[in-house]
Amino acid sequence: MNISVKSNTNVEAMMKRLGEDVAGGLIAGTTTVLETADALISPEVPVKTSNLVNSGTIEISPDGRKGVLRWLADYGRYVVEGTGLFGPFKRKIVPKNAKALKTPWGPRKSIKGQEPNDFITRGVEKLNPPEAFEEGMGRYLKKKGW
Repeated sequence: MNISVKSNTNVEAMMKRLGEDVAGGLIAGTTTVLETADALISPEVPVKTSNLVNSGTIEISPDGRKGVLRWLADYGRYVVEGTGLFGPFKRKIVPKNAKALKTPWGPRKSIKGQEPNDFITRGVEKLNPPEAFEEGMGRYLKKKGW
């Protein structure tokens, strides 16, 4: 028994289209990973004014192979690392030019600082990058008709 198949498909055009769609799929997959990470990290961010949680941005390279999720609020680093006794220098916060620090609890000669709150690590621990990437790329390719 023989089965004969003849294709009228223009393979070269199809390969070109596939290459373009895979490039778009890379961007979609990387974007989905970062958007999922942002969605998982956002509930972990401490909120007083919402400045930190609202300062998150996503940047994707033109080829879709690299992406960055960052928070632009200046103080975000200090929330993650801690300050004073809990920060990288491990010493109390003291005034540089004045006799006392102005705090919500009144003037103080020194304060301990803030303990670290590593909201990024807590959120990323919940992330499954391969699954998120496949979901984003699959959704893109399905939309393109593959």
